[in-house]
Amino acid sequence: MNLKSNLIAVILLLTYSGAMAQGNDLVGTWCLDIHKAIDVMAPANKNHYDTLSAKIKELAVSRMNGREFIFSQNGEITVNWKSRRGQEVSKGQWEKDEPQGKISITINSQASVYDYEFLSVGVLIMRMENKQGFFDNLYLEKIN
Repeated sequence: MNLKSNLIAVILLLTYSGAMAQGNDLVGTWCLDIHKAIDVMAPANKNHYDTLSAKIKELAVSRMNGREFIFSQNGEITVNWKSRRGQEVSKGQWEKDEPQGKISITINSQASVYDYEFLSVGVLIMRMENKQGFFDNLYLEKIN
């Protein structure tokens, strides 16, 4: 191969690698920061949350904080969290619609659709389309 062919091969490889990395920006383990999720709550939810007793808030925070969302390359998702019974795990599928800015997560035949926004490298907010509960805005930080 001559220099020109080598240069074209390198450019194609870099272009392909960049496209693959861009499509894989969700792949990895993301951890929910509940305190930051509270900061980005929808105003109505935040107002209601603020009226809860300290005990109820503490319980909600302890059940949500540290939840892990593991997005696999093959479209599988694993969500890990702690409950009164101990460590819990849910598995399902995820799909990203990049042009629409949406992530669809299906666990136990229940689909949830989120609008997503990367605030910076490794920081993601997912906002549930059909609001359900206090924590419909998830503030996630990538841990690997």
